[in-house]
Amino acid sequence: MAAPLLDAYLNRIGLTDPGPVDVTGLRRLQAAHVEAIPFENLDILLGRGVHLDLARLRDKLIAQRRGGYCFEQNTLFVEILREIGFTASQMEARVRAGATAVLPRTHMVLAVEIDGQSWLADVGLGGEGPC
Repeated sequence: MAAPLLDAYLNRIGLTDPGPVDVTGLRRLQAAHVEAIPFENLDILLGRGVHLDLARLRDKLIAQRRGGYCFEQNTLFVEILREIGFTASQMEARVRAGATAVLPRTHMVLAVEIDGQSWLADVGLGGEGPC
């Protein structure tokens, strides 16, 4: 039988516990995620399509130890955050790195509510992501 999603995820990102449900905990989870799970868009480039159901994301990002692109990574991350106890939702965004025109919303980010404040979380931006 497969381990519960949270246990398998924490093992994948190298943590033994999810930490506190606060800004420090969110930062810790985001940092561990981007260190362990790379940005990858190979399936898109190979014409395989992208699947956002949790079973396939678990298989690809956790079991196969592959990476994914923003919709895959942030879909998994929002489910993990909710399981831990965070209030989080998905939002569309524009990637504007070097752009001189307004581009379409082709990126997913997360809004996380902590102590009455909204925080952005994003584990799927690749090279322009958190440092």
